[in-house]
Amino acid sequence: MANPSLFSPLSNRNYRFLFVAQLISLLGTGISTLALGLLAFKISGEEAPLVLGTALTIKMIAYLFGVPVVNGFVHKFPRKSCMIALDLLRSILLLSFPWISENWHLYGLVFLLQLCSAGFTPLFQSTIPDVIKEENEYTKALSLSRIAYDLENLLSPMLATAILFSAVPFTSLFYLDSLTFLVSAMFVAFAVIPKSQSLSKAGSAFDHYTYGIKSYLKTPRLRGLLSLYMVVALASSMVIVNSITYVKTLLNESDRHLTVAFCAVGVGSILVAFCLPKFLTQRNIRKTMMVGALCLLVGLSLGIWLPSYPFFLGLWFLLGIGLSMVQTPAGKLVAFSSSEGNRSSYFAAHFSLTHACWLISYLLSGYLANRYGLQLTFTVFAILGAFFVLLAPIFWPFKDSLEGSDSPEGLIELKSQIRDASSNSNHSLKIPYPNPFHEPRENPVYKDSKNKKRDESEDEKGESHSNF
Repeated sequence: MANPSLFSPLSNRNYRFLFVAQLISLLGTGISTLALGLLAFKISGEEAPLVLGTALTIKMIAYLFGVPVVNGFVHKFPRKSCMIALDLLRSILLLSFPWISENWHLYGLVFLLQLCSAGFTPLFQSTIPDVIKEENEYTKALSLSRIAYDLENLLSPMLATAILFSAVPFTSLFYLDSLTFLVSAMFVAFAVIPKSQSLSKAGSAFDHYTYGIKSYLKTPRLRGLLSLYMVVALASSMVIVNSITYVKTLLNESDRHLTVAFCAVGVGSILVAFCLPKFLTQRNIRKTMMVGALCLLVGLSLGIWLPSYPFFLGLWFLLGIGLSMVQTPAGKLVAFSSSEGNRSSYFAAHFSLTHACWLISYLLSGYLANRYGLQLTFTVFAILGAFFVLLAPIFWPFKDSLEGSDSPEGLIELKSQIRDASSNSNHSLKIPYPNPFHEPRENPVYKDSKNKKRDESEDEKGESHSNF
């Protein structure tokens, strides 16, 4: 009988180590993000916003183009070794931040650091379905991951502020983050991670780059997911980029009111993450994500009227609910659509393509708000959000039951297996079942082919006996 508790996945020793590693590294990353802004101010003074904005753009570019490239190389090695190596490399890079004195030093280190994160995150995400095989437990694990992200957003600024108030220089925050990645690597080393049954270790990095992206985009439900993520990006960019302008400029409120606004988003997201595992066992994932996207659309639409602070908090709370309803089940959808052998490629493609959505939304949000004001920005984003909400069901059909129907990615994988099978006549050729929480089944085409060959063989035997 399944454990009804949300925290039941933590009873799995290997997942517990991985979750703690994720939580600690997220906390360190949140702290160093604050330190990055202070470092930009130290180097550039009044030009700090431009420098920090450029650094964050470089971060998104590294995520967009770096994920498939890095994944194309790391697939040749064990996942556990790669994750430990990337954690250690990030720890070393962070030790360099306090010593830089030029903008280009900052840009280069940010790019290298995010390139390592671009390799680590999809690998980490792809290991969870292999560590937790039971479907309901995996859903809870995704909710715990969502809670970890939201808690990081709430706790990191408070922890960083407490450290700075203790008269410690802000550069010590980078050393603290470096330590968190060392601890993360240690916990990853403690975990037992199943070896990935990769389709083939052959092929160039470019082959694996194109494989992940093409396979992802050829899967209807994942095209629908990408469309919903564009709505997520539009809403979250309004929260991240324009909250400070809304609260401090439009409403003329204090920093404390701004902090409460961010907390409203986090509380809404955490609330959904706690409730979602039970909800997903009773409802279709597609319906849940569509409802979440509609919440985001309603929030963007109501923002056009530029409500007062109490209603603004309710608006941001609604956006937090919608963000969590779309993002939390996303990992489950990617896992359903891939097999154990190609899962890391799918998660890498998902990570890269969704960050492309954020890159576009961040740039558009900042430009429109600065040039035309918040009201027009809300209006444009509401129209764009409506477009992508309507586009999602076109890509993702209503009758998709996520029960592992034959999918384009399976056909792509089949071609690779046929090439492998051609060199070995005794090779057993089977299509991996797209749903990782069910047992594999043999492809009916090959089943019919075997039956046909068996019938032909029996006919030949019958003819030989009759001739005798």
